[in-house]
Amino acid sequence: MTAHATTTPTSQQPAPAQTVILVIEDDPALRGFLSDLLEGEGYRAHCVESGTQGLQALEEITPDLVLLDLMLPDLDGFAVCQKIRSLSQRRIPIVMLSANRDPRDVLEALHVGVDEYLRKPFDVEDLLAQIRAHLPLTLPTLADESPVAVEILDPAAAKRDPHFPQAA
Repeated sequence: MTAHATTTPTSQQPAPAQTVILVIEDDPALRGFLSDLLEGEGYRAHCVESGTQGLQALEEITPDLVLLDLMLPDLDGFAVCQKIRSLSQRRIPIVMLSANRDPRDVLEALHVGVDEYLRKPFDVEDLLAQIRAHLPLTLPTLADESPVAVEILDPAAAKRDPHFPQAA
């Protein structure tokens, strides 16, 4: 399925509602498609149309991942990526999208700190797989929900806990 498909696939696992993806894309149709796709997958999409707006958005939000177009009207994706890497105190995964076919663009993207480079038109399932692969792993706090987890993590604490079912 390519980027301009009309159906929205569903992922195997729903995305956490708090996961924010910053989309920096100047093409309004593709920006809308990406927004709909991401929202349909359970992500919160924050979309802007220029590199400058993307950098300004980083002052207001803390995205979990950035989808970044290479060819933007003001700053190109390389410059935006470099600026994100120099300003951010944590490493935000960046997936670059580009219609350019020049292999030197891929090398330049990797050199400036892009985590993944996808060529347009891209396969929607590939994009979603790259997003999932680059998002931080978030595990539920099992110790708060399961007495078995407490016992596994700290067997002595499980024996001291009056609410923990004791073996007969």
